[in-house]
Amino acid sequence: MLNKKLSVITVLFLLLALIFYVLAFFYPEGLYWRYAGIVFSLLASITIGYNLYLSLKKR
Repeated sequence: MLNKKLSVITVLFLLLALIFYVLAFFYPEGLYWRYAGIVFSLLASITIGYNLYLSLKKR
């Protein structure tokens, strides 16, 4: 069973990454939007990996 709290956090990170990628598309002069999207994508990947680790550890 996946951790519900981590799943919600992961979805929030993915939504924030998507928002920042859209902002980077419409405002290409600001590189910080793209960097923020990359950071939130990495955070989402880490939380997905940790969630999978916890679910496999429980078995």
